[in-house]
Parts: sequence; structure tokens; C-alpha cells
Amino acid sequence: MARVAPSLLRKILPGLLLLAQGAGASAFSDFAPPAPAETGASVRRDAERVPSNPPGGKLSESGQETNGSPAETLFHSSPPEVIPDTEWVWFSSRGRVFQPLLADPMEALFRLSFLYEGRDRRWDADLTFGGDVGLLWARLPANRRLSLTVRGLVSSRFEVFSESFDLLNTDFLGGLALGYARAPNSFEFLVFHQSSHLGDEILGRQARSRIDYGKEAARLLWARGWKGGRVYAGLAFTLHALPEELEHAFTLQGGVEDAFQVWKLAMFVALDLQSRQEHDWSPNVAAKWGVWLGNPRKVRNRQWVFLSCFHGFSNMGQFYDVRETCGMIGVGYRFR
Repeated sequence: MARVAPSLLRKILPGLLLLAQGAGASAFSDFAPPAPAETGASVRRDAERVPSNPPGGKLSESGQETNGSPAETLFHSSPPEVIPDTEWVWFSSRGRVFQPLLADPMEALFRLSFLYEGRDRRWDADLTFGGDVGLLWARLPANRRLSLTVRGLVSSRFEVFSESFDLLNTDFLGGLALGYARAPNSFEFLVFHQSSHLGDEILGRQARSRIDYGKEAARLLWARGWKGGRVYAGLAFTLHALPEELEHAFTLQGGVEDAFQVWKLAMFVALDLQSRQEHDWSPNVAAKWGVWLGNPRKVRNRQWVFLSCFHGFSNMGQFYDVRETCGMIGVGYRFR
């Protein structure tokens, strides 16, 4: 038996080696280089399909920048996306084309802050919750944009050091806003209703009498922007109001905003001026400085911390005829 094994191996081994070579060639034939006759044609075809890469990035066949992956670079043969001149999107999440006013105390933004009211030497807490719900967003020829949104706002103020965190006042605002933009200009027409309600604790201790306060008004704003900032101006008219002395009165409004960077921090300053006919055109002045939080490339709805000051007649409806001077520190957030 020992003599038979070597002879069998000598006969079988050459056949096994031939089979192994054949199987290996078959298994890896898909990765073998092309024949010399086909190599030149293949290179020419690849050269025609893949454009040269510019410094700092890679381009696909359509000239669009890619992420540099071999599959996307070599086989990106789809045509570039064509952005239509006209596009109508109902119930869009893109928000309003006229950007919110950063310093307007009654802008539809989220705000949580603490303020010191100088006239009464009192610490208050301010909570404002507001935003826009998109009904329509449109792109029009000549790089024009249009938006129609429903706007809502609830703004409340509380006495911080009272026995039960007394509610001073709550204002409600609801309206319909039509925005139009064609850089560098933008416009907004807002029709709204505002009502105001005095806190129960204030009524209970007879600190102030309740008044019937409400108004329907229309406002038109214009803004002209530049890189990082804008200037704006507008006019509001009260169609109907209680008390009646507020009816058929005008309000002038204007302001400026600018954004800049210090120590890699994105900051902004904003100034809002309003002058109301019912107050003999006495100006309300609101100024704000803030720091944006988050990476603007990654965070769409950005939040900020801010310091602000206000001097003029109160924006609280139940206290519309009371002057106040206050400083404020807080956080803000924009939903849409």
C-alpha cells in the first residue's frame, strides 16, 4: 500500500494542477485587464466621459460638483437638474420671503427673557411664542419669490418676584401675510387682528382696571438688503379699534439690521423705530444685540441669545398708554 500511494500521486497531481489553473483563470476573469487591442478604445471612451477636475473639487459629466467618489465621478451621466422659472408650492415649509424683524417687540418669533422695568423698578419675565404657517410659496421668472403665510403670536408678561408669579398681560395677534421679494428688495403686506387681556392677579389687587382692547390693522413694509444686513421702512393703518381713540390712526415704522463676525462668533445688531399717531408721533425705540448659535450650514432655524433695551409707550395692549423703559436679556428662536 505504501508503494501504491506515491505512484498514484505522481499520476493525479499534474491533473489537479491543471484543473486549479483553469478554475483560477475562470474565477478572476472579470477583473483581468482588457486585451491590448481594446485598451486604447477603453481609455478613449473614459477620457470622453470624465471631464478634467478643476482645482479644489471634481466635476461630473454635467459640470456639477460631486463628492469625489469613483462611482459618481465615472458614471454620473444624468443631465443637470433644471430649476424651473416658475414653481408654485402649496403648504410649503419654506416660510416667508420677507424675513422677520429682529428688533420689533411684536414680531412673530419665539422669545424667553427677563427684563428690568425702570419706571416701576420691577423684574418681569417675558414669554413670546410666534411664527408663520406657510400656505403658498412661489418662484417666479426674473428671480422673484412670493409667499402667503398665516401668522400667529402670543405674548405674555409676568411679575417675577410677586407671590404667585402674577400675570400682567397677554396679547394675541393673528393675521395673513403676503410677501414678495426680488433681490435686493422685499415687501410684505400684513392684515392682522390684535387683542389684549389683563391678568387676573392684577385685577384682584386692583392694580389696574381692565379695558376693552382690540384692533384690526394693515401694514406694508419695504426692505432693501445687502450682504449681512438690511434697512426697512413701512406704514400701518388701524381700520377698527377699541378704545375708539386708536381707530383710523397711522403708525410709521423703520429700522436697520446688520450681521457681522467677531472671534468666529456670528453676531447682529438691530434697531427698530415706531411712531404712532395716537401718541402724537412720540417714538418707540427698540435696540438689540445678539449672538447666533449653531453652525448656519447645519442649522436651518437658528437660535440666538440677546441683550436689548426699549423706551417708549408699552407694546402691551392693556398698558398701551403707559410709558416704560426696560432692559432685557434672553434667548430667541425662529421656527419659519
